Amino acid sequence: MTEAAGKLGVSRQRFSDIVNCCSGMPHELPTRFDKAFGSSADTWYRLKSTAELARAKDRSHCIAVERLPAVS
Repeated sequence: MTEAAGKLGVSRQRFSDIVNCCSGMPHELPTRFDKAFGSSADTWYRLKSTAELARAKDRSHCIAVERLPAVS
């Protein structure tokens, strides 16, 4: 973990938080993954968005929102 964090240019703690889903992924990290692994930054951005949406859905029962009427 320490070596990977160093090569990606982020702190070990920050990288650990991201890997363990304790923290959101900073916007530049997919570009760092692209440069480090040769994979597409677009793919990493989509994975990031999908993971964030899944976390939000898991917490949806805690979100109190009143339904708005349809606009005609």
